[in-house]
Amino acid sequence: MDEKGLPLRNLDQIKEDTKETSDDILRILDLDGKVTKPGPLPASCSEYSEKAYRASRPWSVYDAPVAQMKEAMERLGRNLPKNGWTIVKDGRTESRQRTPRSQQIKGGINFPSMPG
Repeated sequence: MDEKGLPLRNLDQIKEDTKETSDDILRILDLDGKVTKPGPLPASCSEYSEKAYRASRPWSVYDAPVAQMKEAMERLGRNLPKNGWTIVKDGRTESRQRTPRSQQIKGGINFPSMPG
């Protein structure tokens, strides 16, 4: 635990957990399109301590039919709760594009996402 009582994990574990979480979401989406594959991107979380990190794994799906993508997002909304997720926000951004946006929590960890 750090000085704020938060659990500490080593950076390799954070990267692996981020990859597994991202892969779970891709499995639920079950799209035929191509997926960009950058790996987990860790960053220092200086507002907590020099030992704290956060990680993201941004990706996009392309070359999938729009109808299939819509079905995949509906499937994601139905199946995340069945897989231990709590959806805390679901809707669209306030931008001109009105990009779909959701925010989920699993195991006390917050996962904002902006598919689009």
